Amino acid sequence: MNLLKKSLIAPTLAVLLYSNLYAKESYTVESMSLKEAIENISKKVNIPYMVNSNLIKGKTSQKIENISGVKNALDKVLENSGLEATIIDGTIIIKKKKLKEKNTILNNSIHKFDDIMVTGELQERNLQNTHSSVSVILGEKLDTSMDQDLSDVLEKVAGINGVGSDLNFAIRGMKDSGVVGEGQTISYQVDGTYIPSSRALWGSSITSTWDLEQIEVLRGPQSTQQGQNAMAGAINVRTKDPIFEEEYKFRADYASFNEKKLATAINIPLNENWAFRLAGEYASNDGDIKHITTGEDVGKGETKYLRGKLRYANDNLDMILTIADNYREVPEKNIDINEYPHRRVVSKDYKMEVDSNTYNLNINYDFDDKWSIKSNSSYLDSEYTTKSDGFIRGVDDEVLSEELKVLYTEDKLRLVVGSYYSLHKEKDSSKLSGMELTRFGYPGVFMNSTGEGNDETTNYALFTELEYELNNKWTVIAGLRYDKEKQVYDSFSTTTVTPYDPVGFASSSTEDKDSKYDALLPKLGLIYTIKEDITTGFTIQKGYRAGGSAINSLGQEYEFDPEYTTNYELSFRSLLLDKTLKFNTNIFYTKYEDMQISLVGPSGSIYDSYITNGGKSSIYGAEIETDYDVNESLNLFFNLAYAKTQFDEYNEGGVDYKGKEFLNAPKWTGSIGGSYKFNRNIMMNLYGTYTSHSYATLDNTEETKSDSAFITNTSITYKSDDNWSAKLYVRNLFDKEYITYRGLYDVSQASDPRVVGISFNYQF
Repeated sequence: MNLLKKSLIAPTLAVLLYSNLYAKESYTVESMSLKEAIENISKKVNIPYMVNSNLIKGKTSQKIENISGVKNALDKVLENSGLEATIIDGTIIIKKKKLKEKNTILNNSIHKFDDIMVTGELQERNLQNTHSSVSVILGEKLDTSMDQDLSDVLEKVAGINGVGSDLNFAIRGMKDSGVVGEGQTISYQVDGTYIPSSRALWGSSITSTWDLEQIEVLRGPQSTQQGQNAMAGAINVRTKDPIFEEEYKFRADYASFNEKKLATAINIPLNENWAFRLAGEYASNDGDIKHITTGEDVGKGETKYLRGKLRYANDNLDMILTIADNYREVPEKNIDINEYPHRRVVSKDYKMEVDSNTYNLNINYDFDDKWSIKSNSSYLDSEYTTKSDGFIRGVDDEVLSEELKVLYTEDKLRLVVGSYYSLHKEKDSSKLSGMELTRFGYPGVFMNSTGEGNDETTNYALFTELEYELNNKWTVIAGLRYDKEKQVYDSFSTTTVTPYDPVGFASSSTEDKDSKYDALLPKLGLIYTIKEDITTGFTIQKGYRAGGSAINSLGQEYEFDPEYTTNYELSFRSLLLDKTLKFNTNIFYTKYEDMQISLVGPSGSIYDSYITNGGKSSIYGAEIETDYDVNESLNLFFNLAYAKTQFDEYNEGGVDYKGKEFLNAPKWTGSIGGSYKFNRNIMMNLYGTYTSHSYATLDNTEETKSDSAFITNTSITYKSDDNWSAKLYVRNLFDKEYITYRGLYDVSQASDPRVVGISFNYQF
């Protein structure tokens, strides 16, 4: 008998011994916390158990009666928990299931709200135990929806709205590029890879809803958790990981405006420890916007992405390598407001392309049931180019990052300590040829300019967060992050004006500048458990956006300091009616200090602008999220958000903007709808979204006021008994026409027209 066979005999006999010893024992457990249920079974059979308490925190067991066999009892107690039990060497081991069920399009079981996990914070938590304002959209929901990209998904989320062009967003009234300053305020991540800008976002796989595990939207400052680029919030996308069973999926769509999509995903287990997943998608459309003269489809777009994941997992180690290649031709969204709504046209030639590659290695290692370590290493390379009527711009982004976390968990204490490092290199070059200055009052005068800038930003951070249960009612959360940033910036620009220079536009300049910033970002929260499944909490935390330096079009150098926010938040979490109704709400007040503001220099030229500090502003409001499983056939939801933005102190060019609203910041956003399963094969979705008006300029004039609108979308899905399904969907059912962005110089954007499409899915 060889050594391998001998080594397998002892553990095999041990498992058989324990299984047979308690095979005839009966077990009865009342509905209680999952931890108590496991402890009761463990004590009865006198077998110790091991489990990471993060996995069972906040979960409850089902009631079981007279179940024979310890393994059968454990399986029943853990049912719908996403966990499994094994008995190894005389110890009950509780861990995540390796074998995940295939995604069934029409599953008749009511989903469990308390099984949803949030991964976008420093510590993974159950949704109902997360008191940050967060929405989670599950991949299984996307399979039956009519959502085609991230913009479609987020329109149902309260407190977030699209801003102007494709894939630009605002959370609680703050757009991702800030109110009027510079730098990103919303952190975008895909599988832990940080997306540094809207440019790179356009070229990432975040644009698709195909083969996703879930999307998390965290509203309000997340700076303690994610650093200085999360002052407004964060959007965290998780794609599906490899699983240890074979899975094959295929999807084909066709819709209005020649919208086509082909997508596939395959999952192959290589052995008991290795698995591989490959997902890809191709999509294109002609769009609804044409060139006013040539009739060309300038609103056309194209998307291609391919993502591969290789996973290794054993009882302690879970390691996933992800490599993705993404390309997108971004469609034109601007229209000539003077021609709308009679026709959707634009007078300029336009093309924008983004090509990006990402590499990510995620490692999780459990030393025991208390200690674990997590590492996330990523690299992103993105190339952005845009061309429009004599203007050419190219931006290359490279981001290298590493986050390391050590986690400790016991009955009452959860602790994380970690570090973060990133290096972001950006090369920006542009050329403008023959821009006539008629709109600025100088007909027959033309401007030409070229510029090149190199920006290297290094970010270091140390962070920690502690969660401690004082007793069975009170829990305290405390966090702290030290963030340090160094920027090295150099640029060259030259501007010429012909046949004459009316106000000193012409310039030539070179800049070479280093800047350093640091910030201490605390967080303190207190949670009170009213009763099982009903909690309330209060949190205070700081937000942060780094300063910087730059050069304007007239060659004037300027530098500005960081911007800070203090956020006060009251939260309420509840599961009611036997956990079929989720009702969550957050009430918040956010105060801005040293706000970055834009001013005009002494020449009075629009090109003599610069960023400085001095503005003060505030936001207050609330979000409500409800989700109700009425029965196994009917689900209803209602989401509503109110955000009042205002400048408390802001003066630009002698104009006082006190009391004015932020740019592109609607007060009200919301959605209402539901789904109904007629039988095991047919399901219908119907929902509506509402966005109130907002303004595109600081003076909040009627000329730059967008429209309020309520839009209805619907779909019906047929799922056969033979692994295929078909879906008919309609976006903007009543073909509502309205202005979503009304800017200066007739630059505006309108709602998408009605789109009718069909989708075919096959899975086995």
